[in-house]
Amino acid sequence: MPPKKKVRETRACTDIFLLGQPRSTPITVTKPLTRGDMVRYLHWSKEQAGNEGADWESLLSCPLLKGTSEASCFTKGCQTSAEVPGCGVFFAKHTGGWLKTGLPLMTDQSIKCHVREALKDWQSINKKSSRLKLPNLSLNQQNLVENFQLRMSQTFLITDKNAEEMIVKDRLRNDQQKEEDIAFLKSMKEDRKASVSTVDIQYQRKVENKIRRQELEQSRLVEEKTRKERSLETQENISEEGVEESSGEDDLVDINENKRKKKETSVTIEVPKNIVELLAPTANRYDVSSTALSTLLLQTVAAGGGNIDCLPLSRRQVERSSKKSIHEHAENVKESFKDKSKDKFFVCHFDGKQLKEFTGGIKATKERLSVLVSSPDLDHVQVLGAVGLDSQTGEAVFTGVLNLLEEFGLTNRIIGMSFDTTASNTGKHQGACARLETDLGRALLWLACRRHVMELHVKHVAKVMAENISGTKQTGPVNTVFKKVAR
Repeated sequence: MPPKKKVRETRACTDIFLLGQPRSTPITVTKPLTRGDMVRYLHWSKEQAGNEGADWESLLSCPLLKGTSEASCFTKGCQTSAEVPGCGVFFAKHTGGWLKTGLPLMTDQSIKCHVREALKDWQSINKKSSRLKLPNLSLNQQNLVENFQLRMSQTFLITDKNAEEMIVKDRLRNDQQKEEDIAFLKSMKEDRKASVSTVDIQYQRKVENKIRRQELEQSRLVEEKTRKERSLETQENISEEGVEESSGEDDLVDINENKRKKKETSVTIEVPKNIVELLAPTANRYDVSSTALSTLLLQTVAAGGGNIDCLPLSRRQVERSSKKSIHEHAENVKESFKDKSKDKFFVCHFDGKQLKEFTGGIKATKERLSVLVSSPDLDHVQVLGAVGLDSQTGEAVFTGVLNLLEEFGLTNRIIGMSFDTTASNTGKHQGACARLETDLGRALLWLACRRHVMELHVKHVAKVMAENISGTKQTGPVNTVFKKVAR
């Protein structure tokens, strides 16, 4: 029987249905793979392995590592066959250029599912190849072929489904890199106009450093865990074997070392003899009397084992020391303010109030005039003093304010006055404000209290409204509301 003639394989015989020739590389290497490129590569891999060398499933991915979703080919080399350079997952990640982009990718298990999906898409239409005779196709057949070719021309996308959100949150990328990566990802999903040029070396170094830090941290945790396990084993061995006998001195030393030190119940301090002068300003601020201050100090020194005879802590001594300390503190404040107030201008604020006093065992009510100055060049309002007044006349107010201004050297730097609208302040001839302008020899800015000024307007309105309601002239409000407002 004569031998059969060897059939010559032509290009038409080796073409993949609707995809052309199988190939190991995509048409362009500057862009990620299309779904068609993936199917063509799988056909080429099967040809290289031989019809009996591998089935479709073995070409999709190398076996996954146990307990992970990563393929073993990335640690041991691709295990598909000796002749095939890589499985489908390996090809998609390396030849497809996705690793160059630095974008977050799917796991190898998910990529394998996408490769299988692309292959099944081709296999489903290949079953109908006998009926799809180009170019004689019906309208439905044309739509079927066009939809398939459109799917095959789409990008074989293997980025993570939350890739855009992960890029925005990535602190290793700057703003420009984030914008470029997001724009590239959108282009791959739509028009595929973007391309992969070279690896971003700067970003790659950042990623490598981050991975290196994570590996070091992981190794440190493993070493620490191992050390703790060894320490527990050593303690268990010691407890099982028992502690060797030691001498009495050694036991005593161990006991003393293991004893917890008691907390100290006392603190050693040195009490200066002028402690009253140091504490007087604080005691006066919190209304601590001389008797209470002396008693408290005596009990404190006695409780600490000190000799109370060495300290002059009688009530009279405490009073004298307190007055002296307060006077010195006031002088220091005055001199400090004088230094700060040079070449500055101020507004003088003054107001009087009746206060109850207890001096020398006598209770009394006395008029006190508080005087303050303010300036935009200072960060606080300075109190000049609160002088006592024998009366509430304009002459008494004028004298009290002028004395304090002269004491602080501010008579030439006052440009305005802030006051309430009582007659003793606003009188045309005898008021404190007019007298101050006369004495200083210049006009000052009058800043009358706005609340007092508006009260007078409200009072006049209430009076007129009450007269209009009743029809007669009223000496006082006839309505409760007017009465409250008038006050």
